[in-house]
Amino acid sequence: MPVGAPQAPATVPPVSGCRGLSKVRPVVHCEIDDVSLDIRLYSPGTGAAAYYAATGVEPAPGSGPATCAQGEPEERAWSLPSAPRVAVGRYRCTLELGHAAMWWTRGDRVSHAVASDDDLAALFTWWRTHPGE
Repeated sequence: MPVGAPQAPATVPPVSGCRGLSKVRPVVHCEIDDVSLDIRLYSPGTGAAAYYAATGVEPAPGSGPATCAQGEPEERAWSLPSAPRVAVGRYRCTLELGHAAMWWTRGDRVSHAVASDDDLAALFTWWRTHPGE
């Protein structure tokens, strides 16, 4: 599978609840709470490269509260509340064509969410309730 951004939503029919991602179906597109979500499963060891190619960022160490929660763009590692010192993946929140957008990794899965508005803080709050999508 090529490294890069998930396919355009028009090429992948929406599914209910973003279910069905697998090696047989490596791309899923869905809508949850007015957020368009594309999820792509990459072959083992290639998810991070796909994320960097799609976002164009280089990871940098950081600490402190998430600035995306205050509506500011950022890129950083993320963890689960049950293990806050263990990084699960990376995320980037930014504006894309006037819409709040987030990219995040979890293993070799790369997700891209785009909100219907430009509210990064609201999209970040949405993401905190849906990181497993």
